[in-house]
Amino acid sequence: MERNDINVLLTAYLNGTCTDAERRLVEYQFLHYLDQAKDMPTEAEVGNSYRETYRVIRPHVQVGSITKYRMLRVLPYAAAVLIAATAVTWMFFGEGYRHSGSDSKPTATDIAPGGNRAVLTLADGRTVDLSEAQTGIIVGNGITYLDGSSVLGENVSTGERGKLHKLTPSQTHTLTTPKGGMYQITLPDGSRIWLNAGSTLTYPSQFDSNERVVELEGEAYFDISEQWSVAGGKSLRALGEKIPFLVKTSTQTVEVLGTEFNISAYADDLGTKTTLVTGLVRVVPTTDHQSPITMKPGQQVTTRLPDGGQTAIVINDVDVTRYTAWREGLIVLEQQTLPEILRQLARWYDVEFISEVPLPATATLSGEIPRTISLSGLLKALEDQTRLQFTIQEGRRIMISH
Repeated sequence: MERNDINVLLTAYLNGTCTDAERRLVEYQFLHYLDQAKDMPTEAEVGNSYRETYRVIRPHVQVGSITKYRMLRVLPYAAAVLIAATAVTWMFFGEGYRHSGSDSKPTATDIAPGGNRAVLTLADGRTVDLSEAQTGIIVGNGITYLDGSSVLGENVSTGERGKLHKLTPSQTHTLTTPKGGMYQITLPDGSRIWLNAGSTLTYPSQFDSNERVVELEGEAYFDISEQWSVAGGKSLRALGEKIPFLVKTSTQTVEVLGTEFNISAYADDLGTKTTLVTGLVRVVPTTDHQSPITMKPGQQVTTRLPDGGQTAIVINDVDVTRYTAWREGLIVLEQQTLPEILRQLARWYDVEFISEVPLPATATLSGEIPRTISLSGLLKALEDQTRLQFTIQEGRRIMISH
């Protein structure tokens, strides 16, 4: 990005005329810069710019009826250096960026954020530790990374190198992301799926001609391709006969014809959330006597199976970006309780939170945080807002106390 382009972007941001994507870019870059920079702007630079910049950013952060806690003060810190940084944008945009992400290493008392980590389990039981230098895999006649390089034959736990390159319709594979991991997969039909941390996707190496079925535990974003039925060697597209795509979780089945949506089905969350971005889907509860629900873009369906009872179903209109921003590298908090926030952080940073005191269950926080920052800075912001103390200990444990 040229210096003139940067100035145009920042001017548009200050004037409130930039797009949502441009706003997110500016705020993300400031948060990343603050996390990496060793030399902060001078007090004079910050003082001269703080009031005007905070006035600009403040309306973009939805606070709502926040009880007890102030807004998570990550964006205001970034806002404090916005105008001053206009004169020194080379620090994080230009060739002279002094502290790139590759140079950032967490201290002994810090924990790095998650990254591209996943394990592929093949039908014959072999496992492949997928490359952290890659972001995803493509499944076709074989399995490759997004750049075309081979997956099979590298880091396979058992068997001969390169033995299994031809996949058959009967094979079922599993892609698993650990806590602190995420990965993308492109299925044989061209559908793309992004797995969030602590998730498992079970899928066939080839789909049959009647339906496409996968199973999900955890969270994933789906971009499903349209596929048309074929009879007598001819496509039935003119008749509008599509091959359905089914996503099965423990509480529901989502029927898809071609669309984008997010499903969060973690076992430790209170329910499975399906959020529709574009297109049309039907949510079919797994219990009997429950009618399917047809969703519209911008809607979210939550299904929950109470102990010994029927599935409880809730439909809401939502801002879908809150539930899909993880794929773009953001943690979006919108009036979320501290236990909800800690569950997200535990998955992404692969840590365990242990509280010595009761956690408030109703007070909420809001804000946007890049998933690339180390944990210590984020915990300091939480300490400021909650009056709690977070201590990083050995074994990736975080102790919470007063």
